[in-house]
Amino acid sequence: MAPMTFLAFTSPAPGREEEFHTWYRDQHLHEVLSVPGILSARRWEYRTSLDGTGPEPEHTHLVIYEVDTDDVEATKAALVAAQSGWQSGTERGRGPGVQAWFFAPLGDLVVSPNALADARAGS
Repeated sequence: MAPMTFLAFTSPAPGREEEFHTWYRDQHLHEVLSVPGILSARRWEYRTSLDGTGPEPEHTHLVIYEVDTDDVEATKAALVAAQSGWQSGTERGRGPGVQAWFFAPLGDLVVSPNALADARAGS
């Protein structure tokens, strides 16, 4: 199997943030993780641009899914097919629009020497 990353960008509808977070955490993540090859997920929330002056992103929330597949097209098809049985996110507080992409790695993971030193100091 080949490692991939699936990124999904979305935002809660104004005034429905709590409903959105509850649905995403308690239901939607588990729905996506039920698709064969999708192994893990972690949610992220936008904080700031690198220079602090950049434009605000279209979506304020990101989910990074770890995927293991030799056939990304089959994984995409399984994900799309599974969605037909899921409750619509807009019914559960998601704002309009979702952007999602699969990415394949380019080379090996590079780790900071500082992270290695911190790990050794903690062991």
